[in-house]
Amino acid sequence: MHPDSPGSDRGALRGAGRARDSHRAGHPTEVLLGPDHGMPEAGALSFDNLMPVPKALLTERITRLRPAKLAELCPALNVAAGC
Repeated sequence: MHPDSPGSDRGALRGAGRARDSHRAGHPTEVLLGPDHGMPEAGALSFDNLMPVPKALLTERITRLRPAKLAELCPALNVAAGC
């Protein structure tokens, strides 16, 4: 199944940039990720500064997030984008 197909198990991708190394503990627009999630190091996925990125820049999959961690993304995006 293609990663962009509905119902696919989306993965984190390397190539478009990297999340900040520092994070605000408990900030509602951030989701903490680390080695337990398959990431090379601890950090935070921040939805504070979203921008479109050409798909061609997403060159290497880093990890696949489990459903429980994926479920944390929607509330953080909702706070950041009001969707």
